Amino acid sequence: MKLFCGIDCGVDGGIVFIDGDNKIVHKCVMPTFEKPTIRMYKGKHKKTMLRVMDLDDVKTIIQTYNKYNLFVVIERQTPMREQGLGSTAKTMYAFGELVGLMKGMDIDHRVVSAVSWKKYFSLLKTTKKDSVKKAHEFSGCDFVQLMCRVGHDGLAEAYLMAKYGMEVCCV
Repeated sequence: MKLFCGIDCGVDGGIVFIDGDNKIVHKCVMPTFEKPTIRMYKGKHKKTMLRVMDLDDVKTIIQTYNKYNLFVVIERQTPMREQGLGSTAKTMYAFGELVGLMKGMDIDHRVVSAVSWKKYFSLLKTTKKDSVKKAHEFSGCDFVQLMCRVGHDGLAEAYLMAKYGMEVCCV
């Protein structure tokens, strides 16, 4: 049995595993934790908490499914207009950690641009809600998390990346 995994980077991202029949085997929001940090604010040092990706939890999740001939698709991270420098750096750092984790665990993976997989699903220049709707059409899953009313776009996009990996990368 071969499994396909899509990973939407970032603290609001998600991880989704699907099998060759397009059935969701496992889905979870990106594991995170609060990290104490010190920031400069109006010339003074201020202690704050920074939410970051929990790489140890991600590794545990990946190891659980690695025995099933796993193929992972990770979305390439690039700077976006109107995104702050700190946010860009944080997202790219998480992306680098994930790629390093895949290489370190010797897991077959591919890094794809958002344009590539979104073009494949006709989602260029659309909203996150459109990704949730498209993922629901393919999977029948609503991607709504506990205590939420709307679909989690990180999970939906991770699902679409896993499907892209199954249909395009592993043909």
